[in-house]
Amino acid sequence: MNSAPPVFTTVVIAFVLAIVCGRWWLVNESLTDRLINRALTWDIGAVAGYGVVAGIGFPDVGQRVFMAIGFLTLSNTCGFIALLGGADQRTTWQRQRAYDSVAASAGLLVLLCAVAGEIGLFPASMRVVDWDGLLWVAADIFLIAIAVTLGRACVRELRAAAATAGETLTYWALFAVACYTVCASTYRTLHTLSGASPQDLGTAWAVGSFVMLAILATLISMPLVSALLVRAGLDRESRWCRRLRPLWHDLTAAVPEVVLPFDHEDRPGSSARLYRMTVEIRDALLHLKQYVPDPSATETTDLRTYVRDIAEAARLKQHGRPPAYPGRAVQFPAGDRTTELSSLLALSREWAADRSR
Repeated sequence: MNSAPPVFTTVVIAFVLAIVCGRWWLVNESLTDRLINRALTWDIGAVAGYGVVAGIGFPDVGQRVFMAIGFLTLSNTCGFIALLGGADQRTTWQRQRAYDSVAASAGLLVLLCAVAGEIGLFPASMRVVDWDGLLWVAADIFLIAIAVTLGRACVRELRAAAATAGETLTYWALFAVACYTVCASTYRTLHTLSGASPQDLGTAWAVGSFVMLAILATLISMPLVSALLVRAGLDRESRWCRRLRPLWHDLTAAVPEVVLPFDHEDRPGSSARLYRMTVEIRDALLHLKQYVPDPSATETTDLRTYVRDIAEAARLKQHGRPPAYPGRAVQFPAGDRTTELSSLLALSREWAADRSR
């Protein structure tokens, strides 16, 4: 860890920290999201712990602090991988408590041994054994197992025909991270077994580890970016809602009975708002066709004529006129939800243009 350039390390850690804070704020609903957030938080905590302890003059103890806290990163990563592999979601937290208990116990043991070794409590016979090396080898074996499980899950998803281009890119990136983890952990294990220090792998491997961390953070920031776009009203569904709002406002003002009950304590997402608006617009159009003033006209697919008929029907309805021609049918193109939405967006554009004339 101490082989990486300080500026590079600081930039990566700040980037990951910003993503973690944003995810805790906006992306923390599903079990996998929570486990990812917990794992990243402990990872940042491990790096911060190392920085603090090494900064006050105890770099060796700092490495052990990093490892001790890092065990909790591994435990939450293990929980996430278990879910990815199809584990029962109903027992997620029961299973996670077991993982965390083992990780916390191992971390506490590492910290106690680190402090004891620093103040010279271990007898000379115990110092013959490279406890740090054994611990790193055990951690690397565990990392290899996690990476192999992740890689297999990625291959399984990549073989699925239903994967989108974005999902395919994500799984390839995760597969690359898994491959790097296997290679780096295997190299460090062989490096340690040869008698060298597992903490001194060289600048290239240290930088590579932080690059993989940045790639992982970028991948898991995608839901955060989507959540920020939704919060700012810049996602696709929110833009469609804004385009439909003038039409929706005028039609529901004329036919308020089509407005669905709404709990003001709820904060529906943009997709739910869009679906609600399309349903209410469609119901209002079906209701207003009874008020269309020209019974002699044939059914029409002309958008401008349709808009004028519906606008006049809305005016008559708001003035309290009864339905004059219940059998009147104004034809408007419909079909599946995508076709219906396209038709309503076109209608909304023509509606706004007609209002401005």
